[in-house]
Amino acid sequence: MSTASSISKQLKAFPPVYFALVMATGIISIGCHLLKAEVPAMILFWLNNVNYVALLTIFIGRMIWYPQQVMADLSDSAQGAGFLTFVAGSGMLGVQYCLIAKVFLPAMVLWVIALVAWVYFLYGFLFIRITGAYKPDPENGLNGGWLLMVVSTQSLSILGSQLAAHLPFSANITLFFTLSAYLLGLFFYIMLIAIIFLRMTFDPMKAQEFIPPYWVLMGAAAITALGGAVFIQSVNTSGVYTDWIPVIKVLSLMAWIIASWWIPLLAMLEIWRHFAKKVPFKYQPANWDTVFTLGMYTVSSYQLAKALQIPFLGIVPQLFIYVAALAWLVTFLSMLKSWSKHYLIQ
Repeated sequence: MSTASSISKQLKAFPPVYFALVMATGIISIGCHLLKAEVPAMILFWLNNVNYVALLTIFIGRMIWYPQQVMADLSDSAQGAGFLTFVAGSGMLGVQYCLIAKVFLPAMVLWVIALVAWVYFLYGFLFIRITGAYKPDPENGLNGGWLLMVVSTQSLSILGSQLAAHLPFSANITLFFTLSAYLLGLFFYIMLIAIIFLRMTFDPMKAQEFIPPYWVLMGAAAITALGGAVFIQSVNTSGVYTDWIPVIKVLSLMAWIIASWWIPLLAMLEIWRHFAKKVPFKYQPANWDTVFTLGMYTVSSYQLAKALQIPFLGIVPQLFIYVAALAWLVTFLSMLKSWSKHYLIQ
């Protein structure tokens, strides 16, 4: 096979979920920054810019040269929601620009890109699923990746709240939008978690089917807690929508408690999958979903402790950042090893 033909084949088959790499790297960088580890935070910030540009180039290339394959992926019930990693990845990089680089114009551009992509991919995915003739059963068509609907929506809320003082709108308008996105993301979580939990507990589930996107069950709750915490801090700064603060505090704490509850169960399922059922450890792009959820739990715990003024809750991110950073490093090295086999050695 020629080099050009090999590259063409790889481009056509490139997974839409790969922007989870940007999501994971971004949230680990943000966690390091919040915990005063500025050197790794800055290294990961610049690395994430490279990740984003490289993946965006591939993303655009696929849409130009293989539009039918892109539509086929978007139509696929099991992986179509993976396109929403582009929305969340854009949002996480935008938050990095706000918090770490303290440069707001790129963050505003990323927020607009994320918003446009959210409209296109979310409505496109749901429209195809509703109107499509083929409807797979939940066993074959539903997984935790559907909760990227929550993650992408909350990422718009979080970045929007960070930009409330910098967008060319009044804080009143911006924070109304971010509050709306926060509540919409919460609605998505409540709607989807019931269906996914029902599928997990009442349908037969093989170990091979418990794939990394199921960690988004925890991550979607954690990013909902983070969205509320960031909104509370933005409201305290701007002085608008203060009447909503008690409600958002309760909802955000509830989301964090749900995220915390998921962690032991998901860890037990991982042990069952790999050690009891002997499913081998191997790299796949969806592994970045797991890394992202660990980093998101770290950051949401930090920001919620700050927003709710609960000092002892701050112990959680100080410990969890090591788990999240180790997961990122192991996954990154596994990715490089996989790339050396599948992309470089032909």
